Amino acid sequence: LRPFARPLIQASLVALLAAAFVRWTLPALQVVRENDAPNVAALKWAREKIDPGTTLYVTAGLGPFADYYLKGRRLSYFASPAEIGGVRDAGHSYAVSVDGANESPMVEWKYTRGKLWKLARQRYFEAEIGRFSSRLRFSSGWYDEEGSGETWWRWMGAKSVTLLPAIRGRGVLRLDLSIPIPAIAPPTVAITWNGLEVDRFIATTAQIVRSLPLTSRDDEQNELVITTTHVARSPGDPRDLGICLNSMSWNPAP
Repeated sequence: LRPFARPLIQASLVALLAAAFVRWTLPALQVVRENDAPNVAALKWAREKIDPGTTLYVTAGLGPFADYYLKGRRLSYFASPAEIGGVRDAGHSYAVSVDGANESPMVEWKYTRGKLWKLARQRYFEAEIGRFSSRLRFSSGWYDEEGSGETWWRWMGAKSVTLLPAIRGRGVLRLDLSIPIPAIAPPTVAITWNGLEVDRFIATTAQIVRSLPLTSRDDEQNELVITTTHVARSPGDPRDLGICLNSMSWNPAP
């Protein structure tokens, strides 16, 4: 039996390793067997939910998938997430992107990372669809974004400027703000839209939510200016802290 001992031992070891690998792999592949990949799920959703006459802007990496699942649709590809928000009529256009490229998605699909992340090519684990109008450009007066994961915020000083894409007709601007009360006296907050004051109030509570129906410019970005009469200072922080922005959205009016 000695001539057969070595091959038998080798075969047994290979069988054990293969069994261990199968046991480790099968649970990770369960989600793949039962669900569409996020990029495919996003394109199928777009095919079913978005008007066929609407232009769909698709990240270039999804080209072959989009050509198959959205055959006959009006598609335009973009190479970089920086291009999102730079299109005309942004409020009535949609962007299909992957792997978190859209920071303000309307709908998103995700695979849970874990064993599958170690098995497969690390792409298309996330896909999202959003309107171009959700893309905002923070200009003067804003500090850098803070936070982690899905929770973020951004402070401004006494005055801030934000640029928002043009949409057809009227839109709704929604602001979720925090005021550093009681560190400061209740400030007067003014909101100006394209040079016209559209809202003014005294912030008597720390949390403020405003929803404003506004008319968009036709062919250039809208300018939002927010001012506050009082700012706070935190020990060791040289910034003037006037208003904290928790969220902002700008979408076509229903």
